[in-house]
Amino acid sequence: MKSKKNGEQPKVLNVRRPKDDDYIIKRNGYMKILRVLFYIILLFFFARGVIVSLQPTDEEGLIRTMENFKQEFASFKGENEEIMAFAQNFAREYLTYTVRGAEEHKSRMQPYISNRINNIPHLTDFSGSATVNYIQAYRKEQYAPNQYDVYIKAEVSYSTVTVEEGLTTTTTTVKPTYLKVPVFAGNGAYIIEDLPVFVADSLLKGNYSPQNISLSRSGDVVVSDIKVALLNFLSAYYEAEQSVIDYYLYRNADKSTFWGLDGRYSFDKLDSLNVYNLSNNEYLCVVGIFIKDSINDVRLYQGYNLIIRAEGTRYYIKDMNTKTINLNF
Repeated sequence: MKSKKNGEQPKVLNVRRPKDDDYIIKRNGYMKILRVLFYIILLFFFARGVIVSLQPTDEEGLIRTMENFKQEFASFKGENEEIMAFAQNFAREYLTYTVRGAEEHKSRMQPYISNRINNIPHLTDFSGSATVNYIQAYRKEQYAPNQYDVYIKAEVSYSTVTVEEGLTTTTTTVKPTYLKVPVFAGNGAYIIEDLPVFVADSLLKGNYSPQNISLSRSGDVVVSDIKVALLNFLSAYYEAEQSVIDYYLYRNADKSTFWGLDGRYSFDKLDSLNVYNLSNNEYLCVVGIFIKDSINDVRLYQGYNLIIRAEGTRYYIKDMNTKTINLNF
């Protein structure tokens, strides 16, 4: 065995130090937990997919639900229409009477009202006559369960008779009349449960202000060319065959909205024309025109807005609508 030289340092082998055992154990533990969680999640989604795929769709249940909805809607719609019609029919009888016709008036109202209402004396003094020319139930309001107020508009001709110096004169006046009729509904049957009352009612919206068009106006040259195209189109629309009308329409225009009137009315004249610039060679035209009824030759005024598309030197009709104010474009 060789002895080491004096002062010579022993060789140190370059051996990698083993990792700490605790670190290795912890890392392996974390990995096992993650693997378990991963497989649990994977199995969960797999099982859920299998269950969903194997579960039959309840088509019969869906069909039943749809049928029930249709029946309920039809029932609601039917009851609503019946209530309105019942009140309207009663109002016609109530507003129609003749001089000294109390018993006949009572008999006509009997199918609609209770004996309590029918036995009220002096519903009217029957000193004049009234006839309904037009009547319409237009609104229903619920007062309580099974109780409704139905609003009726009627146009009534009122006749009054005066006698002066042995001369009898009958005067007829036509006036609109509004009624609110109380109706009770139950088990598919209806009754006028109280006296109707006259009201001041109107469907006219107050404080209505139309929105002005904010687009820029087109130049005179464009307006002149568009006017020629419009005159040709409108003459065709009212009087010509459909093939002639189609000649003036843009290629992707909805032709089903341009069925001509085939001479029932005739185009008379263009009364007003305002042309506004839209984008992509398109123009908004607001027109007022006169037409003539072919039956009695009466002139009628009409208003339209039209979208016109320019391609080359031609102008095509792309759309036409009845609105001349509050336009949506």
